[in-house]
Amino acid sequence: MEGQVSSMPTSLVYLDLSGNALTGLSAPLPHAIKYISLNDNKIVKLPKKLPTSIQYINLKNNWLDSLPKSIFSMPKDTEIHLNQNPLSVKTILKLNKFVNKTNFIGPKFFIKK
Repeated sequence: MEGQVSSMPTSLVYLDLSGNALTGLSAPLPHAIKYISLNDNKIVKLPKKLPTSIQYINLKNNWLDSLPKSIFSMPKDTEIHLNQNPLSVKTILKLNKFVNKTNFIGPKFFIKK
């Protein structure tokens, strides 16, 4: 399944499209979605708006170099796995600054190159 995902059911809660050579998601993510696994694809860009219902998102081993602003507004219990992505220095510095705030209450980021 190489390419993009163009539509999804609105009641979708769990989505696993790991290992499909996807380059992106052109369809908006459903507002009810809680678990997303998109690891081992070729995703270069995430949608600008991510639903705040997401509790877990696995984006390991993709081609992401930047992140949308909405990812920093995710609930504090959200797990965001970004391991093995070519994140830009600017993005890494922004993440570092964000999670090292004195009163940090935000999502849990997991990053390793």
